[in-house]
Amino acid sequence: MGISIDKLTDKMRSCLSAKDQEIYGAPIQTAPPQSKLRPLERAEQRTFARWCQLKDYAFVWHSPAHKTRATIGCPDFIVALGGVTLWIEFKRAGGHLSAEQEAFRNKLAAQKALYWIVGSAAEAIAIAQDYANAH
Repeated sequence: MGISIDKLTDKMRSCLSAKDQEIYGAPIQTAPPQSKLRPLERAEQRTFARWCQLKDYAFVWHSPAHKTRATIGCPDFIVALGGVTLWIEFKRAGGHLSAEQEAFRNKLAAQKALYWIVGSAAEAIAIAQDYANAH
């Protein structure tokens, strides 16, 4: 004995093939809109944040997953370690800085601040380790 279509949850209906959804009258569901930030980039940022916590570094993470009151263009991370402050922006492959991010980076450069654009937690960790070991 089978289960009737009206007993299926939305989650179960979403697992039906498009053809079965048409046959059984279940609505064909479209994929939810994707965030501008790829989940992998967010995961890389989370990995770096956890590493900073493990090292007990003072850091600020402007996660794009949450609304922030940071100055527009501010990099994703500000990390203080070994007497220096690192400004780190995460960008996916092929990503570009916005006009506001370019302007902020130029202000940092004018002050000779330490600024990097990275694509992974491993890159950010390597930069931080270099400064932690040097100072």
